[in-house]
Amino acid sequence: MKRLIIITAIFILFANTNTDAKQYKYRYSGISFNYFYSALQPHGEWIEIDYDVYVWRPYRVGRNWQPYSEGRWAWTNDGWYWDSYEPFGWATYHYGRWYFDDYFGWVWMPGYDWAPAWVEWRYSDDYIGWAPLSPYAAFDIHRGIHFSISWRTGYNHWHFVSFKHFGSHNINHHFVHKNYKHKIYNRTKYRTNYYANNGRIVNGGIDRNFIERKSGTRFLKRDITETTRIDDFSKSRNSNSDKIVSYRPSTSEIQKYRDVKRENIKVEIGRSTIKRDKISFESRSDDRNIIKQTEPREMKASRETTIKRKSSEQIKDRTVIEKSNSERNNSPKSYKRKTSEKKEIKQSTRKEVEQRVPEKRNSTYKKADENKVKSSVSKRSNKNKREAANNRTKRESTNKSNNNEKSRKTR
Repeated sequence: MKRLIIITAIFILFANTNTDAKQYKYRYSGISFNYFYSALQPHGEWIEIDYDVYVWRPYRVGRNWQPYSEGRWAWTNDGWYWDSYEPFGWATYHYGRWYFDDYFGWVWMPGYDWAPAWVEWRYSDDYIGWAPLSPYAAFDIHRGIHFSISWRTGYNHWHFVSFKHFGSHNINHHFVHKNYKHKIYNRTKYRTNYYANNGRIVNGGIDRNFIERKSGTRFLKRDITETTRIDDFSKSRNSNSDKIVSYRPSTSEIQKYRDVKRENIKVEIGRSTIKRDKISFESRSDDRNIIKQTEPREMKASRETTIKRKSSEQIKDRTVIEKSNSERNNSPKSYKRKTSEKKEIKQSTRKEVEQRVPEKRNSTYKKADENKVKSSVSKRSNKNKREAANNRTKRESTNKSNNNEKSRKTR
């Protein structure tokens, strides 16, 4: 009897898990890479960073720009929703992951599960902060967010605000300065709170009641109005109303771009710092292959081989250059060449010194001669002055004696 009860319980648990998974998959299927490619192309560039791994980088953003900065937070049925003011926000803040690459900067990797926002949180008694989840973070309906590697987002990639500004419509005007991020980061606690509810992903984040107590602001629950027209989303983005409009392309709209040509993709294989084998979230759709479906297999195979060959050639060239440099530096010829170069340098410096010494001597001699001439001239002038003075005194004395003799004679 006990055995029968245990088997029945396991069967019920498995059935519930299976239905939740089906519900979840059904709710978030439909969007495709082709649609992302066409819709985001006017706002940025697509880059192939590895074979069959593609990222998107936005145009016309500032040097210190970061994701999840131009918009506002709102409390909804799906938890904390990021209402973006940017034209590409409907896609890049509700699908996929962001990553700061050492070579490319901030890049977005497409994903196909919709959420009100894909962020991680930090909080203290005074501040609340958020940062975009990396491609190593995956969502599971039973575990929530989990990472494929030991990952910690750097403090400089976080946004921090005081609680009183968390509900601001222009929240980017209240960000903590970058010089204070490190101190606040070390004083805050980490949290991610994602879960599934009726086939929808909920971003629980920091508890709403806690934020209301700290900020002194009431966050009313707002309804998300879904639209299949991009114009409705653009109008809501440029208004100051409290209405939240979420753009979801219709199935017919997605099908229009099913066979689109993906020609404007920059191939930069081998430069990115993303670890391809550690990407854990669902970053591929049904049309995951970059070649359009109508393309022949031969062309597809040739393209794959060329991409692989390019990457292998880059690695080969790099290794050859490094090897040749090391051999050149460690060979006896290079040692002789280095010693001869050192000798030449010493000789050249010695010659320069020898050239400079006589110049200095000549200059000193010249100055000495000038001083001698000046002193001799001054001596002559002094002698002449003394002689003139002596002659004057002699004349005066002779004149006096003559005058005295004349006066005696007259007497």
